[in-house]
Amino acid sequence: MKIVSVKNAIEFNIHSEYERLQDQIDQAKLKGQRSLYLEELHSELHLKLIMDNFQIKKIIKNMSPIPFIKRNKKYYVINL
Repeated sequence: MKIVSVKNAIEFNIHSEYERLQDQIDQAKLKGQRSLYLEELHSELHLKLIMDNFQIKKIIKNMSPIPFIKRNKKYYVINL
């Protein structure tokens, strides 16, 4: 019986997330979009995308319909 280490499971998860993100990027390019908005982005996945020459910015949007109530949401924007 072989025991799977935690590191291998994390690397597998990062790889599967990267493949899913590549599919989202391809679909966005086919639709003609210039950027892709993500709510969550793992730090290792962030570094992997930077190595693939993608520009990633962190932005904060106010999601409240009333200006004096602050409901901010953080997004990661990938420029295609």
